[in-house]
Amino acid sequence: MKRVLSIILVAAMAISMLVVMPTTVVAIPAGNAISSAGEFTAMEAAGTYYLTADITVSATYETEFSGTFDGNGYKITISQPLFESVSGTVKNLTVEGAVDFSAVSDNAGAVAKVANGATFTNVTNRASVSGYTTTYDNGNGVRMATAGGVVGMAIGNCTFTNVTNEGAINGYNTGGIVGMLASTETGVTNFSHCANSGAITAVEITIQGTSTDPLYFGLQGNLLAYGGIVGLIFEYGTVNFSYCSNSGNMDNTGITYNTGDPYAPIGGIYGFATYTRSATNPPSMTVALDNCSNTAAVK
Repeated sequence: MKRVLSIILVAAMAISMLVVMPTTVVAIPAGNAISSAGEFTAMEAAGTYYLTADITVSATYETEFSGTFDGNGYKITISQPLFESVSGTVKNLTVEGAVDFSAVSDNAGAVAKVANGATFTNVTNRASVSGYTTTYDNGNGVRMATAGGVVGMAIGNCTFTNVTNEGAINGYNTGGIVGMLASTETGVTNFSHCANSGAITAVEITIQGTSTDPLYFGLQGNLLAYGGIVGLIFEYGTVNFSYCSNSGNMDNTGITYNTGDPYAPIGGIYGFATYTRSATNPPSMTVALDNCSNTAAVK
């Protein structure tokens, strides 16, 4: 009997010494897995996708993407804007590489050329973005080219949350996150906990023309705007910046003017906000900043 009790006691002690390791459950994102550039290119525009590896994408997704793309913590290396246009959701993504649109009269952004009512969450851009560079000569169609670290031009009701730019950005209307918010008179766009640490630099251009140019939006002078988060806000309803910051140095001294009135505002959070002035389209815009900061040199 004593022998049996001893065996039971030894077994109990052995069991008590066992270490039970916790089980880690890795959540798999919803949708279809993407692990190559080919699979990225073949995505359905309204589908739901997630990355399972770092990939390199050398061509822009040409169709407006209205679905959900989850970077799932991985990164994409690019040499062109990732998307032509986004009206859906992009999240948990890091982008690296370089976008050179210096010879392309188009909107330049590392993640998207255009955002139309899109949502961006936990997105980081480390790619450099170079916008269109040329002499601007009285309405030759190049005025609207923009450059943004994440998005070139945004329209509609967009949301940017925890979006960061670390890449150097230069061009026309230029911002660390968005180059230009445009022509959405009743739209509401929110920037929350967004940050820029990349240098914002005006392209070295010569402006020729006068304030009679219709592309000056009725303002006296030549309007080019540069901002840490957004460059130009034009004809927009409401724009809210909350807990946003800029630490990237800003420089627009490369702009020279042949004629006309120089006008190239620059700001730590946004460069300039304006509305066309007419009897049928009176100024009506709200830009609100809450707990935002700039710690960089602005010149």
